[in-house]
Amino acid sequence: MGIRSKDLPHLLVFHHIDFAYNSEDTVLFSFIPHMEDEAQMMVSAIVPYLRFHHGEWVLKYFTSAAVERARNSRWDPEKQQVWSEQDDQVYNMLEVDTEFNFSAEIENVSHHPPSGGATAFAQDSD
Repeated sequence: MGIRSKDLPHLLVFHHIDFAYNSEDTVLFSFIPHMEDEAQMMVSAIVPYLRFHHGEWVLKYFTSAAVERARNSRWDPEKQQVWSEQDDQVYNMLEVDTEFNFSAEIENVSHHPPSGGATAFAQDSD
């Protein structure tokens, strides 16, 4: 899986991805140390990322619990991050309640949700 780094596009986020020894349900993601933060973010975003890039068929490789956790999440290719229903709720609160929106005082802060991208998909059966 060739997932490129957001900050260093000439590098892959993961050095190696494979099943753990004698396991069919544990996957190991190896990465170089200075990529740790980006690798951890990508592991948590792997279902929406793969669904965006490869379609619904990739869901069969994940547990029903993982698919359920990612149900309302979508990959934002522009920001290279996951956007969820909770992000939409926070965005809407920031738009409505400006009294406690301290980020409005900081320049270049964007709270806009990603454009496009459907969030509905079929759940696999166990």
